[in-house]
Amino acid sequence: NDRTDSLVPFLGIIVLGIGDAAGALCGSMFGKIQWPTSKRTVEGSIAMLSSMVVSDVLIREMFGFVWNMHVVCEGALYYYLPLTVLEAVTLQIDNLCLPLVALVLSSLR
Repeated sequence: NDRTDSLVPFLGIIVLGIGDAAGALCGSMFGKIQWPTSKRTVEGSIAMLSSMVVSDVLIREMFGFVWNMHVVCEGALYYYLPLTVLEAVTLQIDNLCLPLVALVLSSLR
């Protein structure tokens, strides 16, 4: 299966373990531009999104999934961009919301 949903079992790790952690680290170290509705930073959001896309590619390579840039871009737009926006606007409960929304998005597909 070469669709993005082949990574569904890895979404929690990609979103929280990699994306949220990279966003928090880069946002706290380099963040200067805050989103209007939260204390989160644009730089942290960019780090979150880019780290999830890179980890998507690395996991596909490590586990031998068939992939191409179309599949990765589709995953970025369908999963990672909405989850990054959600992380930027949630105040405290993003560790609960992000995996649940990822699960819902994967089930709608």
